[in-house]
Amino acid sequence: MASFFKLLCQSCGLPLKDAVEFLGTRVDTTKSWYTGRRKPPESVLEKLIELSVKQDIAAQEILLEMGLSENKNCTRVTLNEVDSDSEAKLMGWPSANAYRAVIRRVVEKMPPTLALKLVLVSQKSGEN
Repeated sequence: MASFFKLLCQSCGLPLKDAVEFLGTRVDTTKSWYTGRRKPPESVLEKLIELSVKQDIAAQEILLEMGLSENKNCTRVTLNEVDSDSEAKLMGWPSANAYRAVIRRVVEKMPPTLALKLVLVSQKSGEN
C-alpha cells in the first residue's frame, strides 16, 4: 500500500529524485517515507501541501484565462510546456515534473470543448 507521502509527491508531480531535491532530504530518508517505513515530519508534509495548493491556484488561473477563449470562433488553446528543470525553476516551480502537474490539473478540470482545442507548445521545439 502506498504511503500518504508518496501519493502526495506523485500528485505534485515529484518522483523520488525531484522530491529529494525539493525537500532537501537524503535519498534513503525520502525512500523510507515513500515506502511507509517511516513517517515524514509535519514540516515536510506541509511543504508538499503548500506546493499542491500553489499548483491548484496556478491551474485555476490558467483555466480562468482559457475561459475567455471558450467561444465558437476559437480554433485552439495553447499551454506552454517546459523543457527542463532549470526552465521550470525560473518560473518558480521545483522541477519540470511539478509544472507538468499543473498542466495535468488544468486538463482534468477544463471543459471538454476546450480540451479538444488544446495544444502544448514547447519553447525549444515549437509546437508539440
